[in-house]
This record gives sequence, structure tokens and C-alpha cells, in this order.
Amino acid sequence: MIILTKYYERLGIEAERITVKEMRSINTITVLALFLGLFSPWRLIAHPNGGIVVVGEGVCWSYIYPVDDVDHHACIFRWDQNDEPEVLIRSDYPASDYFLSSMEGTLYIVERAFVRVNDTFKCRVLKLSEKGEAIEIWPWFEDPWRTAEGGFFMLSDTELVFARYPKLYSPAKGGEPEVYFDFDHAVNKIRGLDNDEFLILAEDNCFLVSGSGKILNEWRGLVEPTVENVPLNRNTVFDVDYRAGELLVAYWGNRSFLLMDSYGGRRTIVQRSAPFVPHWVAFVNNCELLFSSKMFFDSRPLKPHLIMHNGLGETQEVWTLE
Repeated sequence: MIILTKYYERLGIEAERITVKEMRSINTITVLALFLGLFSPWRLIAHPNGGIVVVGEGVCWSYIYPVDDVDHHACIFRWDQNDEPEVLIRSDYPASDYFLSSMEGTLYIVERAFVRVNDTFKCRVLKLSEKGEAIEIWPWFEDPWRTAEGGFFMLSDTELVFARYPKLYSPAKGGEPEVYFDFDHAVNKIRGLDNDEFLILAEDNCFLVSGSGKILNEWRGLVEPTVENVPLNRNTVFDVDYRAGELLVAYWGNRSFLLMDSYGGRRTIVQRSAPFVPHWVAFVNNCELLFSSKMFFDSRPLKPHLIMHNGLGETQEVWTLE
């Protein structure tokens, strides 16, 4: 078990000894980035914190670029399948992140920045215009809740829903978060979908839920009980997406990408090995987007590796840096 000591105040946790297994409300790679980048001689520069989403005919994801940017400025990339990926927007703020949510063809963005003066976060909400401009719809506000780190979606331009373990919360613009609705399972992460539906990722299962909170489907046993050489001792699922009865899974613990049918049947579509760690997924057209990164425990930054997989088992490299 990995133990992080002494630096809990920077992580906003009141504990003198913190195991990685207990940090369910915090993005695993963010913790590693803070620990190695801020508190040790090592510098883990880039970390995948945000997600990948389909917006209309394009695909967007967040990453640090260049990946060795010592100030850690977040970027959003856009890829149209006939072109090369390009930077759509870049944060003006160091130690920043972009969190993404696509609803009915509209891209919403939570931009977060770390304020080193008082060791806090601030964030704002942006909406991508038809011209590709990021328009601020919520101004900057202090963010002790770490809004969007566990996923978010918008109910409207003035109300959002986010997950922070173990609950769902919904603040109105300018207001304080309130419990969105009570759920019988602890919530690790959410993902907004079209048709007024969303996914709730729990510890070992995933739920397709209507906007009113009705469970439409459930997938159980996502996590295999015995897995060897688990990255960071976190045998967990990192991301999910849904389309037409199928659940697409980024299984961090087993370094694999899975497809599960509506009855729980599962198959591995791509198996990775060290140093790759799977962390994001998305359906696009009749294919699956599978995002992993090379993670090293030294001075080298993370390296992205995004591929597109089709039903014939063929893969196409979309974005990779060596």
C-alpha cells in the first residue's frame, strides 16, 4: 500500500497518514502529480485530468501541452477525423485543469486553477460557441468542493450536477451545492449523456440513470477481485461511456479496455501493459476511443496514447507522443 505523509494539508485532507486506497474523492493521477510535483525533487508535469467527449462531428479531450510544461497549463484538443488533432484553447493559468461534458452536441467546460498563495482552487464554467470560442457563463469562484473532478453535467446554463464521493451535488449559479438526490450507493464518478440520462460509477458497479433518478440499467462486478501489479494499488475503473445497451470501460487496475453488454457480459477489446494506464473512453460513430497514458515514476512526464478501435478489432492511432 502506498502511504502519503506530511503533505495532507496541501491535498485538503485532515489526516496524518493517507493511503491511496482511501482517496476515493480525489483523482488518482492528480494526487500523484501533487505529491511528486509539489513535494518531492521529482517533477511529474502532465497528468490526465478531465476526460474525452464527442461534440458534434468532432472529439475533444484535455491534456497538458506541451507535456513537459513545467507550469502545467491545461489545454483542450479537438480532433475531426479527417484532420490532425489541434489545440482548441489553452488556459492562461498555471496549475490548471479542464473538465469536459458534452450534452446534446454542446461542450461545457469547467476550468480549474490552483491558487498557490493560499493553497486553494478556483474554477469557472465555460461553454463552447458554434464558432469554437469558449464563452464564460459562470465567473470564477472559490472551489473547496473540487467541482467536476468526479465528473459533471449541466442541467442548464445556470445549474450543474457534480459528483464528490460519496454523493451527487447540484449548485445553482452563484449558490452553494445541495444534494441532488439520495442514491443507495457511494458515487465515485458521473458522466452526462444525451436524452436526459447519465452514468453513475460506483466502486464495483455502474448505473444508467434517468434525470429523475430512476435506474434504467446496472452493470455489476466491474472490478476483478485479484489483479497483479495494479498501478498505484488502485484496482478501480477510471471512466465509462454508454451507447445502445453497451458500456465502454477504462479499467485502470487491469490496464485494459472492456465492452459490457446490457446483461453484464464482458469482453476485453484492448489489453495494455506497463507503463500504460487506461483512463478515458468515449463512443464515436461505430468505434471506441481509448485513451491511456504512459506513466513513469521518475522525472519524465506522462505521455498520451489515444487510439480508435473498431468492431473488426482494428486500431488507429489518433494522438501519441514519444
